[in-house]
Amino acid sequence: AAVTTAKIADANITTGKLASSLDLSGKTVTMPAGAVLQVQHAILTEPMTSTTAATWIDVTNLSVSITPKSTSSKFHVSFNLNAMIISDNQRGGVRLVRGSTGIGVGTNVGSRTAASASFAGISDNVYRLKNMSGSALDSPSTASAVTYKVQVQCENTTEVKINHDDNDSNSSTFFRTASTLTVTEIAG
Repeated sequence: AAVTTAKIADANITTGKLASSLDLSGKTVTMPAGAVLQVQHAILTEPMTSTTAATWIDVTNLSVSITPKSTSSKFHVSFNLNAMIISDNQRGGVRLVRGSTGIGVGTNVGSRTAASASFAGISDNVYRLKNMSGSALDSPSTASAVTYKVQVQCENTTEVKINHDDNDSNSSTFFRTASTLTVTEIAG
């Protein structure tokens, strides 16, 4: 005869009577809405430099390809980027993308470019790394793999440096940083 909850009195199954692991291979487990299903992380620890003008370019290594567990899943995507512009009064932007579509970006009005964060070179040759972060909650509504990336753009042929100072001298008073991308799948 099958054992049902009606045949098991409260408090009769103790922790000591349970196995230390449970093999659910080949079984479907439904997690409640809001449960974390998987987390993937990417990190760039090396310096990167770009002089590509007026077009979005991928930041090296800051890309995550993830296959949703369900079409109803949501993804919390967050980034932390350290970058600088090497030119007085020039501007740059950072954005999160799914594929090639910006997510967690502002509204572009007129000719303005939508971005998740922006940064600029200050006048008088003062260039400093700026720590920028952003996040988005995305609902791709697919069971196929999706790719999330961090991209940067600068105006003109301005130099953008990521993870290192302008000078980058080999001295203990100059610093190298890391930039990251984290994607968390959440049950819908």
